[in-house]
Amino acid sequence: MTDENNMNDSMPDGVDEAPVPSESKSLTDPAPQNGKSIIELFQKKIGPYSVTVWLLMFAIILGYASYGMTMMKGVLDPSLGFTGYDLVTHRAFKNTVLEAGWIRFVPTVALIVLVITGILVLLPRLRIKEINKYASKLYLVTSTTAGKNLMLILGIVIVILGIITASWSGISTTGGIRRDVLDPTTGVYILLLSGIMIALLGFLETRQKTQADEGELSLLLFRSPAPRPASEPEPPATDGIGKLVQFFNNTTYLTYVTFAISLILILLGLYSMVVGNGEFQDRFPVIVGGIGIVLAGILVFLLAKNLYEGKIVEKVDVMSRIIMTLGMAMMAYLLFDMFALASIWSVLAFIAAALVYIYGEYMERDKSNETVDKIMWVLMLLGGAILILANAYGLVMGLKSPNLYLLMNVALILTGLFIVFLTLNPQVKTRMGM
Repeated sequence: MTDENNMNDSMPDGVDEAPVPSESKSLTDPAPQNGKSIIELFQKKIGPYSVTVWLLMFAIILGYASYGMTMMKGVLDPSLGFTGYDLVTHRAFKNTVLEAGWIRFVPTVALIVLVITGILVLLPRLRIKEINKYASKLYLVTSTTAGKNLMLILGIVIVILGIITASWSGISTTGGIRRDVLDPTTGVYILLLSGIMIALLGFLETRQKTQADEGELSLLLFRSPAPRPASEPEPPATDGIGKLVQFFNNTTYLTYVTFAISLILILLGLYSMVVGNGEFQDRFPVIVGGIGIVLAGILVFLLAKNLYEGKIVEKVDVMSRIIMTLGMAMMAYLLFDMFALASIWSVLAFIAAALVYIYGEYMERDKSNETVDKIMWVLMLLGGAILILANAYGLVMGLKSPNLYLLMNVALILTGLFIVFLTLNPQVKTRMGM
């Protein structure tokens, strides 16, 4: 995935930018240096994007996740933690017990600034073909002062909001004695780190003379695969493993199971959003997390629909579509789930999901790196096996107190089985260099 020639690097529609001619060097120029400047390193392309875009994505998701991390903790009871959402909605912050006052709105303001940063700065740089005609219009004119310094300004605003929150502790007045009852914790410092990263990237960008030319994604997940030469029919298997591989590679069975998995995800997402005790403000984070599950289910449903309509036939295309669906579904789920409960690991998982999706596009284009192909083949095989074992354990343990969520274990076991045996398919193994 590090091959810079793997993606189509032409400028997307809607971006009216002329190529910048390279400057000729005279014979009197100093000899080239072996090392690279930090700006050149940040412009280095990895996959379809430069290092700057990857770090910007990481910083924005990191800052967004801070809202779901513990922002404050109780001094009298350190086990009691509050997220950004808790600070705004929790009853204790609205009376004299904690006297949080206006400070409780600061994390939400930071969240709004992060969303603005994502829309105005990151989205146009992702150069996604299907939405670029809209996203490219968000690119501010770089000749203006605001356009050149937008990322730096937004990063500094986030840093300031983080410092305001970090420098504050909740005060409670009891019998005329003022006592600190809240201290900033993980989420505040993660927000600070996010703002510092964005501001640093913005500063480096103001120092570079030319904008790094990014690649372009086209969201192949929502398009039919390009025609491939029909593969030779596989001879009937004679051994047990071969028969299992052919059984789980049967497109008809795969279609039915994929439909079932998608419906289970959608129903469980809706169930978690509708069913539950407590007031709406207490259940709102769970409802937001349920949206991610529903979106993941819809993505799986689209895969099943394409299989049913015969738009995905070749096993290699089936594999690449499963990889893309897994990556996109993981991103959708994590993005919404981080609103209520987040950690640095969920942020890293989101970036990993983005890499998985991009690899799926590379694979379908037959432009993926041979070494990465082999690594991904091993990861898919191990991932499918772990999915089967972990959810089989969860299913057995859950039988002690059965509930509707056991259906998720069943769905994930079936998913793991199809992933494992599709990975062992001879066509897939050959395509992935195994």
